[in-house]
Amino acid sequence: MKYITLIFTSFLLFAPFALPGQTTGRVMSLDELFALADTQSKSIKIFESAVTGAEKDISVAKNAYLPTVDFSASATYNGNAWVSDRDFSNGQTFASSHFGNSFSIEAAQVIFAGGSIHHQVKALEAQQKIAEWDLAAHRQEVYFLLTGYYLDLYKYRNLLTVYDRNIEQTLQVIRTCGHARRPGWHSTTTSPATRCSTRTSSTNAPSW
Repeated sequence: MKYITLIFTSFLLFAPFALPGQTTGRVMSLDELFALADTQSKSIKIFESAVTGAEKDISVAKNAYLPTVDFSASATYNGNAWVSDRDFSNGQTFASSHFGNSFSIEAAQVIFAGGSIHHQVKALEAQQKIAEWDLAAHRQEVYFLLTGYYLDLYKYRNLLTVYDRNIEQTLQVIRTCGHARRPGWHSTTTSPATRCSTRTSSTNAPSW
């Protein structure tokens, strides 16, 4: 689950809204968040590496259709020849060619292999398809997780907005009550101070 923590942390750093007290923020859409996951998620990169490895295996297997060419070269140096009897007597030296070389080229082409190369390539292509399906399924899992986190954070953002509004309304009521209690303030109707006192009394009244 390390990739979830990494992506979730990155999402918090680039959230599309600002918390209270922040003056700037970066707006990110779900598509941008998914693109960030594709480039930063280690688990997705592992599945992508599996697909890349399958493609390389297919390329190597197809090389069996191509001809093979082997080339070799060698050089030698020979001294003068010395000939003698069996008991190594009457030895004589004869001049001979000192330098020698040889070259060889060998080419081979598979004409008939009983379909083994073809079936091997087909098996590797099937493995590549499976790796691609696994990658797509895992990417969708990551996208679903990110979408859930994205929606949860928006829900919490809306809750913070509601709390901020409630706090502002409460402060406004407190300021109104403070003005109503000042000397020289009169009203023929029920004053805000009376209403505030009534609310406070009703709130603090014991329940039986």
